[in-house]
Amino acid sequence: LIAAHIISVGKGGTDETINGIVLCPNHHNAYDAGIIGVNDEYEIVVNIDEARRISEQGKLNSLNTFVSALSNQISLPANRVDYPAQEYLTTGLEDREINHFYSLDEGELEDFL
Repeated sequence: LIAAHIISVGKGGTDETINGIVLCPNHHNAYDAGIIGVNDEYEIVVNIDEARRISEQGKLNSLNTFVSALSNQISLPANRVDYPAQEYLTTGLEDREINHFYSLDEGELEDFL
């Protein structure tokens, strides 16, 4: 597992636990690329704009397989003071240009494309 900054250090983020989430390497890459994100309710979301781009490349099945390995929500630390800051999560979505997203519990991804 790899720690991912919610707000990158290059954009003023810190190394505090409230500015991080833990992901496997594949999901970390997708997070940094703006394919997936985490909203302020700790739900994992898929960037609809990126999903459309991936679909247009004929790779929707691969994306569906990738997304099916995700939980609806991130696992949160035992101590609430270490939870990712909700305002950081909102900024993280904005920084990754995730303006239109789909939550994993909202149905099939294809319904949003």
